[in-house]
Amino acid sequence: MKLAIFVHDFFLEIGHSHAMIETIKKIPSSEIDAVKIIAYTCDHPDKLFPELKGKVKWIRVPFPNLYPFLLKVVFYHAFCLIYQNIFLQKGFKRISIGIAAPSADIINIQFVHHQWAPFFFQKKMSAWVHFYKKVLFGYFLYMEKKVFTRPGVKFSCLAKFVSEYMQETFSIPKSNLKTIYSGVNTERFSVLDIDRITLFEQLKDRYPQMQKIDPSRPIHLFVGAYERKGLGVVLDRLAKEKSPQIIIIGKPESFSKWTWPEEITVAEINFTKELPKFYNLCDHFVFPTQYEPFGLVLIEAASSGMHISTTEKDVGASEILKGLPGIYLYTDQKSYQIKQVPILTIDQRKEYANSRKACFEQFSWKKAGESFKEFFDSF
Repeated sequence: MKLAIFVHDFFLEIGHSHAMIETIKKIPSSEIDAVKIIAYTCDHPDKLFPELKGKVKWIRVPFPNLYPFLLKVVFYHAFCLIYQNIFLQKGFKRISIGIAAPSADIINIQFVHHQWAPFFFQKKMSAWVHFYKKVLFGYFLYMEKKVFTRPGVKFSCLAKFVSEYMQETFSIPKSNLKTIYSGVNTERFSVLDIDRITLFEQLKDRYPQMQKIDPSRPIHLFVGAYERKGLGVVLDRLAKEKSPQIIIIGKPESFSKWTWPEEITVAEINFTKELPKFYNLCDHFVFPTQYEPFGLVLIEAASSGMHISTTEKDVGASEILKGLPGIYLYTDQKSYQIKQVPILTIDQRKEYANSRKACFEQFSWKKAGESFKEFFDSF
């Protein structure tokens, strides 16, 4: 098995990369002869795939700081066409994460812009930003139609609602589609035997923003891109509560500016590699996302024993979390509410994590790897 993976950036901490990395890691290393990663930026191959040492090569796409993003995307597509047609040896199966590569054998669907289109231009923006976004989004829609309708391409989708949409919208044969749910690393995302105050002090030392947070009161947690994941809805609902506090990990979209309501205590952190600790410090994961082909953070938080409130419509992870204890699903953002939850003890977290364990064993990275290999071998 020889794999050529096309993706702009390939890091363990990025959701779409993480899913592909974990899936490939669960394929027996003896069955993989070589992996090429065609990306602007990438973690060291030995960090990504330690069991494939010497078999993985990163093909660096030049000019990683190209700006604006539209130019960066167009250049990547041009580079991929040249690389595929001239430099990529025979025998490699081309895997594209979304529309990263203009031509591929397997497309791993992490996001569908056609599906997101009804929501995208609901946000207020300046005339210049609106024009740029319109051109950028138009290019994404054009490329999706071009890439998704190529004959013979296979698609792995992260949820049933995505698979069904791909069939209906792009007339893809059912035999060319496979739903492969993401898993969760229950060793990394688990309940830590660390006292809450000790954990808070550790994080406060590394993140000064945390000084605003009071660990003696319940803490909400939000992770992700502010707009699409529903941070505005979270703030609107929290403003009605008594002295709420929230840790926000993520960033707004380009050109977007945010201010925090005075009624809410906010600790804002742009990026961290210590998500498992934040899952264990906070009590309630709030995530009223508008559109989420899967939502890795949801099952990571669930595996860490948190209370979780999220939306159900067009959210892949809700298909497997539905009915589990401590998981509160709302149809959409309009019906979304933030449940008042108490501070979680370590024992309560463990109880939640254990009650969800059977679900995570059914939808594990091992299962994802087996399903992907079976799909791969089918053509």
